[in-house]
Amino acid sequence: MTSNSNTAYLQYWEDFSLLGKSMRRYAIATWISMGSSFFGYFIMQFALMIPAFAAMNSNSLDDPIAIIMGMIGIIIFFIIAALAISIYHFITHIHYLIQLKKVGEYTNDIDLQKAYKMEMWVLIISFITILIIIPGFFLFLFGGGFMAVFYMDERGLYGFMMLFLGFIIVSFIIVILLVTLQVCSVLAFDRWGQRIKIANYQNPYAGNIAEGTNFMKIGKIIAIFFGSIGTILFLIGFMKAGKGIIEFFDGYGNYKLSQGAAFPQSSNNRTLQQSGAATTTPNLNSSYMGNTTMKPKGEGFCSYCGAKLDDKHSIFCAICGRKLL
Repeated sequence: MTSNSNTAYLQYWEDFSLLGKSMRRYAIATWISMGSSFFGYFIMQFALMIPAFAAMNSNSLDDPIAIIMGMIGIIIFFIIAALAISIYHFITHIHYLIQLKKVGEYTNDIDLQKAYKMEMWVLIISFITILIIIPGFFLFLFGGGFMAVFYMDERGLYGFMMLFLGFIIVSFIIVILLVTLQVCSVLAFDRWGQRIKIANYQNPYAGNIAEGTNFMKIGKIIAIFFGSIGTILFLIGFMKAGKGIIEFFDGYGNYKLSQGAAFPQSSNNRTLQQSGAATTTPNLNSSYMGNTTMKPKGEGFCSYCGAKLDDKHSIFCAICGRKLL
């Protein structure tokens, strides 16, 4: 295979496989986080309502107190569980970003780098918002409100309302900025996925990558107007894209390893560092397995990896495991 900007995608097949796996773990963690939030809401409601009903139907304070203590224990348990899930969700997100950064830098791909940068800005702005703006809001709300009520001054109350309006406007701007960055990140990732599909139109796994990134794009846009529905669509696409990336690049890697001629990996040896941005369409068609032309199944070769088939009537290739055309 000649060395050009396109070979970067194959040279770092293992890193792309790790990216797909990190996407799958992050999606699973997000599903768990959403599910725990949904069920936790109802559990909290029951935890607050049961002691009230018990107090109404009891002639003694012992039963309601015992129930209250039990409910407090349940609430503490779910708070700890929610904290653990949040930490796991955050860790999987960071791992995904690290892998996205790696493949973007190793391949010098503009779209992958842009997707990473936009995601990082979302993370940074969200972190700053949590550390500064939210505590500042409560300090302003209680402190400013107390002062306005205490002094009962019309100008003070007017100033307080103007500051509150300013806070609402700033919050709205932050939300718009975060949504814009997220959409830009997904659009960049989708452009990369579509280029993979175009270059490998006969490879079903490349098609799965593109379908997944397209679902991510649609879901993120729908989430702007219909939050939960869009988020679910985004996660479905995210998992599909991650699975497609794993299958697509592992197929190539398994074949190269079986031939004893795997490319040096980015994490160990970057001797084939690319020069210039990999903006051209990556040549990852079925010919990437070492063949210059597609060989139909009828000629006794795998349509994807080019390996010779022991049985011309085989349904699956013994080397790359793909279903034959």
